[in-house]
Amino acid sequence: MRKRVIFVCLPALFLIGCSQAKDNRREASAAAADMSQHQPMPVHPSSGDADTDFLQAMIPHHQGAIDMARDEIAKGSDPKVLALAQKVIQDQQAEITQMEKWLADRRSQRQETK
Repeated sequence: MRKRVIFVCLPALFLIGCSQAKDNRREASAAAADMSQHQPMPVHPSSGDADTDFLQAMIPHHQGAIDMARDEIAKGSDPKVLALAQKVIQDQQAEITQMEKWLADRRSQRQETK
């Protein structure tokens, strides 16, 4: 009797496991598609100036945070998280503007010293 129960139950468990695996793959695929807009940050070749390299790396990093915050505003529902997303956009955009100005100033200074 016990062998018969195992024989009947084992295929059923196998099918349940396969079904759950498909669901997990579907969820992972959906998550990957949703995150596909978040591409790796470009790597800038070293300029030989640590300050310039830092600023050039931080700008796309901040832009990625802005993109994620915009996505949250478009799809999110929690007022606290939406408020945070709005603050991220404002703060990160201000910092991008500042860093771009500093980079422009650094380029001007290099031109003047040549």
